Amino acid sequence: MALIQCKECGKRISKKTKECPKCGAPQGSKYTIREVFYVFILLVFIYSLFSGESTKDRQLRQEKKIEKQNTEIKRKNTLYFNQSKEEIVKDLNHKIQNKEYQEVLRITSKYFAFKGEDMDMHSMNYTITELVKKNKQDKIKREKEYNKNLTELIAKFGKRPVTRWDGGYQIIKNYLQIIAKDPDSVKLYACSKFPRHTQNGWLVFCKWRAKNSFGAMNSQINWFIIRNSKIISMEEASMYDF
Repeated sequence: MALIQCKECGKRISKKTKECPKCGAPQGSKYTIREVFYVFILLVFIYSLFSGESTKDRQLRQEKKIEKQNTEIKRKNTLYFNQSKEEIVKDLNHKIQNKEYQEVLRITSKYFAFKGEDMDMHSMNYTITELVKKNKQDKIKREKEYNKNLTELIAKFGKRPVTRWDGGYQIIKNYLQIIAKDPDSVKLYACSKFPRHTQNGWLVFCKWRAKNSFGAMNSQINWFIIRNSKIISMEEASMYDF
């Protein structure tokens, strides 16, 4: 049997003894395993609370990281522009003449972000001004032409067909349910969103399916000519270009 010394009187006693038979002093640990575990968990929580990185600190660190990345992008863009501005302006002028306005805006957007900071933008001022002016003028012209053509087409063919919430046309579904072997099986699953027009009316295409005479599902693609809210013709897919 293993012997130990009493913590108080020094008498040699059994290791398993809970208290000294001479002085009555308690022996062994003062705390149970469960109590020690709870204290450990509490200490870990307190440590994480006071020494861990807060949400605000993480956000600030992320913002500094993004700012550093943007600064590096700015530096590279500035360096490239100042070294190649003649070629850039020449390319922009060429694209403006070809009315490639979206492409010009895409190219210049990265330089506009840092305008007035270390970058010589003077040589681009006239080019960009003309670009914005022409872009607005062309947009207004296109809108006027579209509205004029739309008004004429509506007067000629009736109200322009509009898709439902699921992308199909109710007038086409109604028509297909009349000619289908199983009306309840008719389903439109892909239709042109914006109607075109022919000499006879509005033109839209739809992919649709329905059960045939044998009960099997059959898929088709057809063009539909619509005039005054009525289907006047159903054409094969090969009749018009998509």
